[in-house]
Amino acid sequence: MAQTPASAPLHGLTLLNTREASTAGELSARLRALGGRVIEFPLLAFAPPESWAPFDAAWAGLTPATWVVFTSATAVARALGRIAELGHA
Repeated sequence: MAQTPASAPLHGLTLLNTREASTAGELSARLRALGGRVIEFPLLAFAPPESWAPFDAAWAGLTPATWVVFTSATAVARALGRIAELGHA
């Protein structure tokens, strides 16, 4: 049974999407598909660090038993990019 707009789970709700502008679209589209009204208001902006030296030093000191924890997919992508630049990919 197809949902009518009034029966959509988020119908009548306004949602604030604070994701970074380049990644907000997918989430907003999903929320709209569920009937929500979405306002995009990015609170984050990603930029490279002023210096990669702390990361480079940490990377050089890793051992096979070391755990690395990332807080976002963007952090993973940036770290993998830097690792490739260092010739370790």
